[in-house]
Amino acid sequence: MRSVMEEKVNRVVELIVSSVKPVELMFGKLIGILLVALTQFIIWLVLGLALFKATTIIISAQDMSAYNEITTVLQGLKDLNLGLWLVVFLFFFLTGYVFYGAMFAAIGSAVDVETDAQQFVWPLTIPMLVALMTIQVLAVNPGGQYAVWMSIIPFTSPIVMILRVSFGVPQVVPYWQLIVSVVVMLISVWLAVWLSAKIFRIGILFYGKRPTYRDLI
Repeated sequence: MRSVMEEKVNRVVELIVSSVKPVELMFGKLIGILLVALTQFIIWLVLGLALFKATTIIISAQDMSAYNEITTVLQGLKDLNLGLWLVVFLFFFLTGYVFYGAMFAAIGSAVDVETDAQQFVWPLTIPMLVALMTIQVLAVNPGGQYAVWMSIIPFTSPIVMILRVSFGVPQVVPYWQLIVSVVVMLISVWLAVWLSAKIFRIGILFYGKRPTYRDLI
């Protein structure tokens, strides 16, 4: 959102859209920042594994009981079905990012200053905050009705479904729930991108007025 807004305020975007379509510009920004995020995850993963390996070697040489605890944790990760969890994580991270990123890009294209964006930002951030604040409740009862619906609603499913899958598939999360969540997320991403592209195409050259929901519609 800030990236789009900055180029709009500096009038750089007027030069860019003379060479590429506004929708191409929006997708370029989404893909670029997505690759930065994935690079961060890879760095964290490599450093985390290296640190874990080094810690395991040091502890095994000094404290056998602590080493046995680490072995128990590793066994728990094997029981997790780590391959499936990583696939689910990547899917919901990518689709969740595009879902929210497209809408934030549309907001950035419609406003000139960040204070004007707040009226559009809070309806998008509240579902994410609700999902994060209720993680403890979800962890206590990951198979309950609340958890099921939160993992299907596209505004919260990128966070909740990743958590629920860690408790076991199909023990806690039946395959049909996972499939429904995936299908709903794909449809929601398509709708979010389509709507955001419509707003972005016009909003990127929209100046001098504080936009309202009516303007976006």
